[in-house]
Order: sequence, then structure tokens, then C-alpha cells
Amino acid sequence: GTQCYARVIRAGEELIVQTFSVVSVVDYSPELGEFLNELNRILVFVRAFHTGGQILLENDLFAHDLNGYTLSRALTFLAVTTTDFGPQMVEKFGGTAQFDPSIIQEPII
Repeated sequence: GTQCYARVIRAGEELIVQTFSVVSVVDYSPELGEFLNELNRILVFVRAFHTGGQILLENDLFAHDLNGYTLSRALTFLAVTTTDFGPQMVEKFGGTAQFDPSIIQEPII
């Protein structure tokens, strides 16, 4: 499984629910920056970034659109992205996996 978290923030008149997954605890490097930029280029519904010694995957939901389906869909995007790219991040950049590597079969890239 993948740990996912959520926070609610106010952006003007809208409430935004940000869901995110901690993929790994790791130091920043130029190579990590290039890897995350490439992920952001190919991913549509998820953003990847490094902050505070962590690699995070994040997506946003407008609170007025939030229901069981949209939350489930957002968390599924995060879980699939973590499953597909998390093992590569830990292998290439070190750190601590915040997902269960035993459920992951083969990485995509």
C-alpha cells in the first residue's frame, strides 16, 4: 500500500483539497531535479517535487467537486504513480520508501 495524506487550503474563494503521497526521504541533487522534471512532463494529474528532504507526489481537488469518486480517483492516481516510479526513486536517489515495495512487480521506466 501507499500512504496518502490530505490537507485543505483556502485559495481565494475556493477550498482546495491537496492529496499527497510521501514517496521517499532523500537529499536533493541535480539528477533528482532532472528526474522530477521529467515526471512532471509526462504526468497529467500528479505533480512531483522535492521539499524538506522528501519527494512528494501531489494533486489538487476543488472542495466543491469533492465526493467519494473524485477523492478515490485522486488517491488512485497517487498510488499508481507511486507504484510505477517509487522504487526507481529509492534505487536511484536513496532514502526511505514510504510505500510497501513487496506489492510492486515491475517499474514502468
